[in-house]
Amino acid sequence: MNGASQSASLFLGRQPILDRHHATLGYEFHFRTVASEQGQATPAAVATAEMVCGAFAELGLSKALGKQLAFIPVDEEFICNDMVQVLPVDQVVLVVKPDVSAAAIERCRELRSAGYTLAVEGCEGVSAGPLLSLASYAKVDIKGHDEAHLVATVNHLRTLPLKLIADNVESPETQALAERLGFNGYQGYYFAHPVLVSGRKLSVATQTLLRLINLINQDADIAKLEAVMKGEPGLVANLLRLSNSVGVIGVAAKTTSVRHAIALLGHNQLRRWLQLLLFAHPDGRGIRSNPLMQLAALRGHFLELLVQRCYPARPQMADPAFIVGLMSVMPAALEMPMGEILEQITVSPEVREALESRGGQLGQLLELVEHYDDNDVNAAAAMLARMGGRLGHQTLNLCLSEAIAWMMGLGED
Repeated sequence: MNGASQSASLFLGRQPILDRHHATLGYEFHFRTVASEQGQATPAAVATAEMVCGAFAELGLSKALGKQLAFIPVDEEFICNDMVQVLPVDQVVLVVKPDVSAAAIERCRELRSAGYTLAVEGCEGVSAGPLLSLASYAKVDIKGHDEAHLVATVNHLRTLPLKLIADNVESPETQALAERLGFNGYQGYYFAHPVLVSGRKLSVATQTLLRLINLINQDADIAKLEAVMKGEPGLVANLLRLSNSVGVIGVAAKTTSVRHAIALLGHNQLRRWLQLLLFAHPDGRGIRSNPLMQLAALRGHFLELLVQRCYPARPQMADPAFIVGLMSVMPAALEMPMGEILEQITVSPEVREALESRGGQLGQLLELVEHYDDNDVNAAAAMLARMGGRLGHQTLNLCLSEAIAWMMGLGED
C-alpha cells in the first residue's frame, strides 16, 4: 500500500487527557489504517512513522491543537525511524510500552536529548527501570485493579519525577478514585457518562436558558428575548462580553445594550451560545476548563462540517447539524434522558428524529461521529460504506482537525 492510499484509509482516533483541574492537557491520538474492501482495521494499533508524520502535517494537527499536547502511542519500529523527528518537539508526547528492547531504550534516550517528551503506558506494578527514568509521564490503567494495588503502584512511581495519568477513567467513580489517589491527570470520557435521573429538577438558571432557546426556536422578537434576559444579570454580562468578542463576530462590535447584542449576534448564533451555556460548570469555569462543553462544541461543529461536505447543495442543513451534535451530549450535562430533554426544548422534526432514533441523514452522521468518538474503527468504516462514498476517511479526519481548531479558538478573547 503506498503513502497516498494509506492516507486515504487512515482512521484518526482520539481521547482527551485532562489535568487535575479538568482542563484539557491534550489528546491521545491513535492512527490506524482501514482496509477499504473489508472495512476492517489492521490489528496494529499504531501506523507507520511515515504515515503518522505525514498525517500530522496534512491534517494540520499542530495548528489545530495550539498549546495542547498530542500523545501518540509508538512501537519500537516507529521510534527507531528517523521520520519521528519530523514531529513537533514541543507538542508531541511519545507513548511507549515498558517492555521495549535495550536498543529502543537507547533510541528513547536520544529522542529525549533532542527535546522530545516521553510517556510510559501500562505501568501497573512496573519496577523503575531505565525507560521510566527517561519519561515525563507514567500512565496507569485504573480499570480492573483494586485500590490497594493502585496505591502501591502510585507510591512506587512517586519515587520518580513523573506526572501520573490515570487511564481508562470512564465513570464518576473511577474519576473519584483517581483523584483520591493523587493522579496528575485523567484519560477517558468519564464526564460524558453520567447517571441519568428521570424527573430531575432543573436549576432556575437552566430553566431560563431553556426558555430563551425555545423563544428563539419560535422566532420570538428581540423585545421578548430582551425581557427574559434582563432577569438574569450574569447572563446579560456574558452576552455583552460575547457580542464584543472579535473571535465570535469577526470585528470588535462595541455593544452596550442587550437589544443591540441580540440583533448583532442573530438568532442562530445566539441559540448556539445559549445551548453551550447549558454545559457551563456551576463555578463559572470557561470552556478551556470544561471538557464536557468542549466535547459538545466539538461534536456540533464536527457534524456541521460533515454536512457541508456531504450535502454542499443544502446549506440549510448546517444549523440543524450543529444542534444535533451539541444536543447529543446534553444528557451528560443535564443528567436527564434525551426523551425528557426533548420535552423541554422545541426542535425540528429532523433534529428530533436524529436524536431519538439516529434516523434520517443527520441521524446517520451522528451515529458515524459517535462511533468515531468511541474509537470504534470497524463500526465507523461500516457506516462510511453504508453512506455510499459521500465521505472518505481523509475527509472525516480533516473535518475533525478543523473542528478541534475551531473549538480551541472558543476560549480565546
